Amino acid sequence: MNVNMSEVRSVSQVNYGIKANTPQRMGGSIYAGDLSLTVQNALDKKIIAHKKSLKTVLDVYKGDNKDDTTIKDCTEENEKLATDNATSQKEIEALTSEQEKAREQYGITPDSKEEKDLELLKKQEYLKRSGRTELLTDDEKERLGNMDKLTDYQKDSLFRYNATLDYQDKIAANSSQIADNKGTIEGIEKARLRTHNMVDAKKEAEAINQSASQEMINSLVQDAKDKTDTEMEEEKKAAEEQNEKEEQTKENSSTDQVTEETSQFVDADLKSEKLQAAAQKLIDKKELLSEDVKGLEIDEQA
Repeated sequence: MNVNMSEVRSVSQVNYGIKANTPQRMGGSIYAGDLSLTVQNALDKKIIAHKKSLKTVLDVYKGDNKDDTTIKDCTEENEKLATDNATSQKEIEALTSEQEKAREQYGITPDSKEEKDLELLKKQEYLKRSGRTELLTDDEKERLGNMDKLTDYQKDSLFRYNATLDYQDKIAANSSQIADNKGTIEGIEKARLRTHNMVDAKKEAEAINQSASQEMINSLVQDAKDKTDTEMEEEKKAAEEQNEKEEQTKENSSTDQVTEETSQFVDADLKSEKLQAAAQKLIDKKELLSEDVKGLEIDEQA
């Protein structure tokens, strides 16, 4: 399972017009802010989620691989054990054949005392191996206690019998292990049919990746929205401040105009008073007639 970085880029750059370390504007006039940090955080989350999904699949794969190894080992072991059992069975058959030939060579009949004592000796050997000698009857114990020295036939026969028991024990142990191995294999196969671990793991991995992708998209959208809201608020505040400055400028301009007009009237009055005072001074000196003063006032007003 691989991380599809082209999909990540399409979400972080194409859909939202975002490039790493490059401030972008949304809607032309609203500044959305530099979202490179948000993109990086989103990508980090995506990578973490991908690692988690990959681990989910790998864990199942490791489990399946371990199960495959177990099945392989059990199968190979069973083949070896079966071959070993076949060899042991051939040895048992060979020992049985040798025993029949020895009986004929020694001229022993099935109902002879030597053969009957041999059968009791075999029973004793068998019970010793299983730790159940208490199963011998009192009569059999008495016979064993009063039995004569073993004959060559009985010694050879007991040797072949113990060898046969060894092979039988080996076959029994191998057969038990084969049965256990088959049980292990069947258990693994049944569990796989029941759980579909790899299929479920892949579905879980896909769900993790999809969730991470959606979370990344939501994070980018929310971050862009938050930054846009902040920019809009700042621009609104700046516009209000600009309006206040313009209003203040208008008020100051009106005040200055009134002051200037008032100053002009005052200057005109002062000038008129000065002219009248000068004219009066000339009249006092008889340098001008009163009619000239009136004409002077008219010219001044004009």
